[in-house]
Amino acid sequence: MHRLVISLTLIFLSAAAVSGQPSGWKSYFWEEISLVASFPGEPEKIEESVNSFLGTGTIRRWTYAEPGVKYEVSVIDLPDLVFEFNNKNLNAAYDAACLELGGSTTACTGTPKINVDSFGEDGRQSGFKKGPVTVGFIVFLAQKRFYMATVTNDSILDGKIHRSRKEFLDRFLFAHRVDNEKTLKWGLPANESQKRTVVSSEP
Repeated sequence: MHRLVISLTLIFLSAAAVSGQPSGWKSYFWEEISLVASFPGEPEKIEESVNSFLGTGTIRRWTYAEPGVKYEVSVIDLPDLVFEFNNKNLNAAYDAACLELGGSTTACTGTPKINVDSFGEDGRQSGFKKGPVTVGFIVFLAQKRFYMATVTNDSILDGKIHRSRKEFLDRFLFAHRVDNEKTLKWGLPANESQKRTVVSSEP
């Protein structure tokens, strides 16, 4: 795993993006997938084959767990994915992601669906409660790669970890290196971007 702690680089790019980060949190940059994420501790990595709702591929997971709460970043490479990027298809994919996380058709019914834009990439932020567990997540599909960050916690801890959940999801960002320079540029490189065809009839 190629990993760099890039707090200083990110401050140079945008001080607002990393200012106020809680004590003990670190930002990580994975150059091969153009992704930045912050964890409250050192995450563990697992890589394996997966049969997902978008097809077969390879998933990489970075997970950090504390008593009653788990923070996870997962990225699925989908080499055989054929997908037309428009609002309708993206919304259907993000609904399917919520369904897979929730495990039932009712898990995501009535939950808030917040469309988010990360440097030009359209994603979805949402969450739900399932029994004694609360799940918050943010997802993006770009080209042949699916990105997801989730926070899973005991519901009795909702109030206590509210800020930590927000920190984790807000700091799930895209960045890439330009021409081998030391500094980074926010967003995905052009060859990894959604390059969407906007459908004007969709909200």
